Amino acid sequence: MTGIKHNPKNLYNRVAELLKLIQNTVVQTVNKTMVQTYFEIARMIVEEEQKCML
Repeated sequence: MTGIKHNPKNLYNRVAELLKLIQNTVVQTVNKTMVQTYFEIARMIVEEEQKCML
């Protein structure tokens, strides 16, 4: 033993903090992907509308 006490609460807190960090990363990635997708859909709609006007 190194003299460090095993503290289940400390482990729980570290795991919970890691999960919160990862959750935030996932949310940001999904939001970014949604914005990019909606932008591309809007671009496709505008291009299609411009073709119909010719």
